[in-house]
Amino acid sequence: TQPIVFEDALAFVIKKKSHNLKTSFLIVPKKHINNFDELNLDSKADQHILIHLLSLAQMLASRLTGSQNYRITINNGSDLQNNP
Repeated sequence: TQPIVFEDALAFVIKKKSHNLKTSFLIVPKKHINNFDELNLDSKADQHILIHLLSLAQMLASRLTGSQNYRITINNGSDLQNNP
């Protein structure tokens, strides 16, 4: 297993090995979400989770890599879990 590099009440972050990228992190919500289509975008709770995950990406890019250049990818569904 990969070590957790950050954790809070809503999510945890692991550093992921990547052949294509110098640095890669996987941000995982603690709320189980099978796929993006299950989120209710009218729900304040689900909106809060999405905003939090994006805020984490922004913060981690600066704190852990020292860069403001980053790419955000959202995997949708379990068939994609092993893709970069």
